[in-house]
Amino acid sequence: MPKRFEIVFREISKGPPGRSRLIWLIGPEQKDLKNLQKSLAKFLKKPGQRHSTPHITIARFKEKDTLLIPEVNEAIEFKFEFSEITLFESKLSPKGAQYFEITAKQLT
Repeated sequence: MPKRFEIVFREISKGPPGRSRLIWLIGPEQKDLKNLQKSLAKFLKKPGQRHSTPHITIARFKEKDTLLIPEVNEAIEFKFEFSEITLFESKLSPKGAQYFEITAKQLT
């Protein structure tokens, strides 16, 4: 089982680049998170998953509302320790996504 790890989020901004629909906290690449992603991809038999920027979504906007997103780009320092991983299934519908917890595991 993967170990607990900490990420220090250093920036609040619009994102992702080229398709800014979020206001998010961004952290630097983190070795433990990358290893966890690789382990999950292997377990789920989904090799070759795309790279993911460590982030926490603060707000999400619909495509038609992206012009309403304020300019945000501020340095911060927000530490967060990850001590549990929860796997969710998402079901999409015209009313939006619904999320269902499949399993949760404590990180050691």
